[in-house]
Amino acid sequence: MRTKILAWGLAAGLSLSGLSGSYADDVPTTLELAVLHSRGLQRIALPIAKGDRTYQQLWDQKFAAIFAYCDIDGNGTLNPAEAARLPAAAALREATYSGFAPVIKSAPKWEDLGGTEGGSITREQLAAYYRSHDVGQPIIGIGIAPFTNDLTAALLARLDADQDGKVSRDEWSKAEAVLDQLDQNDDQMIGAGELVAGVFYPGTSASFLLQVASDDRPPLAEAMHDFPVSRLPQQPGDIAWTHRLKSQASFPKQLHDTASVTAWRDASPDQIWNVQLVVDNQTQAIVVEGVGEKEQTTELPYVKLGDTWLTVRSDPGQMVERLEGLLTSSREQFADSDEDQDGVLSQAEWSASGKGFGSAMVAMMDRDGNQQLTKAELEGWLTLQEEIASGLVMVTIVDCGSGVLELLDTDRNGALSRRELRNAVARLEEAGCVQGDTVDLERLPRQLLFTISIGPPDSVLGKIQRRGPDWFLSMDRNQDGDVSEAEFVGGAEAFQSLDVNGDKLITFDEIENLKVD
Repeated sequence: MRTKILAWGLAAGLSLSGLSGSYADDVPTTLELAVLHSRGLQRIALPIAKGDRTYQQLWDQKFAAIFAYCDIDGNGTLNPAEAARLPAAAALREATYSGFAPVIKSAPKWEDLGGTEGGSITREQLAAYYRSHDVGQPIIGIGIAPFTNDLTAALLARLDADQDGKVSRDEWSKAEAVLDQLDQNDDQMIGAGELVAGVFYPGTSASFLLQVASDDRPPLAEAMHDFPVSRLPQQPGDIAWTHRLKSQASFPKQLHDTASVTAWRDASPDQIWNVQLVVDNQTQAIVVEGVGEKEQTTELPYVKLGDTWLTVRSDPGQMVERLEGLLTSSREQFADSDEDQDGVLSQAEWSASGKGFGSAMVAMMDRDGNQQLTKAELEGWLTLQEEIASGLVMVTIVDCGSGVLELLDTDRNGALSRRELRNAVARLEEAGCVQGDTVDLERLPRQLLFTISIGPPDSVLGKIQRRGPDWFLSMDRNQDGDVSEAEFVGGAEAFQSLDVNGDKLITFDEIENLKVD
């Protein structure tokens, strides 16, 4: 089944400037991931494109814009003085998070660019340098939800009506009743903080960076050692990525040497998630196609890999807002600093304490090097930032663990709605946890939540795409896609007339063809 997600456009705290290493021959043309699960290893390819242009080609366009901006004399090459204006690789990596390339670090060294005494460098050399320093690849942030076990214990304690230390199938069938007991803020949902005081879900900002493994790079933090996803290198014979995963019991024993890993990599991917960017001057969107099945109630695509379930969602991201903030603040700062209102900032004006631009930023924007900054120079730099920021993709992966809340929470918003609690038994049966009247929670699947966004996501949690007329959407105060009796404001008789199946929840399907006079 082909499933499509459309989202219009934070993994807070993710710092990208600390990336290191040089891998000129290891530039993936397609992002590929290896996901470890109980039955082995799944290889997932994520080709990213905008129309008919690949992500690599989109970055070629960005490199061309950077080159043209620094090519002051317009002769098609960069001399040492022009190359000294190039943004640091760290600045371009940071752009995925910041929404622009900040003026940080030093410009690339002339010799590192391939320049020689008295020579010049080409656009191809510039692109090769940046790509060798991890510029031009999607950023992947990962994290582990820390409260899974606590939330499961709290929910089970509420469901265990007879206090015998276990929750039977019959007790699970009455799960909806605990909503009224726990819903402290009257939003018709049970949030993580209502189960365990002070808990914010998922409790991680996915601030660890998942890079291609290499002997030249430090390993993942110890806390992330068992994270079941690895980023694959471009070269099939590079097996450094297997070292961490091999320590886990389910790693395939047949992948024991370079030859076997290479053969596995040479085969077609197990899955291909096509990521399409839709970017214009007003909006940015992501469409993801090819992801397994979808949840009937939420339309979120998911893939079952043995004991590991992958849910995939897209997110508007914060790129548009962050870039707009840069454009607005820079123009306001220019206007505030231009004391004589002549459209040019003198050195005294741009260096004014607490008011003007810093010398490093002016050096980047002052293309004629006269220590003055014109409005046209400012706009030229801002135009470059718009090009750099456009269509930068980030993938955020949260390991939500094997918890009850994680299984029941089909819309992945970190809370349980009335419908999700009502469907508890069906969900447990789907996971293979129900055997007669016994519920075996040892069979709960591990839940991985993938969020694909343009720039940092607004949230690592899900949010359903709600449908319906204005009155329906406004009454659906908790935005779970249903209008409950408590949310409905039209009276009991009107509610019953709209609740066609009598389940005490009004759905869009029930009112889709409703004619309103």
